[in-house]
Amino acid sequence: MNKIVTFLFALVFSTAAANAITILTFGGTGYITQNREYVLTTKLPEYTVNVNNNVTEYVRKKHVEFTFIGKATYWSLSIAAPNGEDLKVGTYANVARYGFQDINQAGLDLSGDGRGHNTLTGSVKIKAVEWDSNGKLIKFEADFQQF
Repeated sequence: MNKIVTFLFALVFSTAAANAITILTFGGTGYITQNREYVLTTKLPEYTVNVNNNVTEYVRKKHVEFTFIGKATYWSLSIAAPNGEDLKVGTYANVARYGFQDINQAGLDLSGDGRGHNTLTGSVKIKAVEWDSNGKLIKFEADFQQF
């Protein structure tokens, strides 16, 4: 069974909540996507997004987690830097499932609607990441592949 799944993810927050935009676009073949393409955006009233900014100082800037909640859908995306480093612009190759990666690997996990991978590989290319003075995420944009 081919479980290749390709994702494109973009997130932008501004200080004005009315202008905040969150978009998660993904699709591909395999179990998680069910051979469909998805566009989840806060521009549609049926979706809300939670950004995990309520984490300890130890984890802050090292890991981002987004949860998209719709009327009949639930998706979660986690991305973490390796070696306890802060997330930064650049490419992370040879990622593993977030929470189970070796210390020298970045972590990635997209799951939703009750489907996810027990093991995975892939890559993450972070195009933009910004934090406010309190360490809360205000901008994030990345492309990633999860296999």
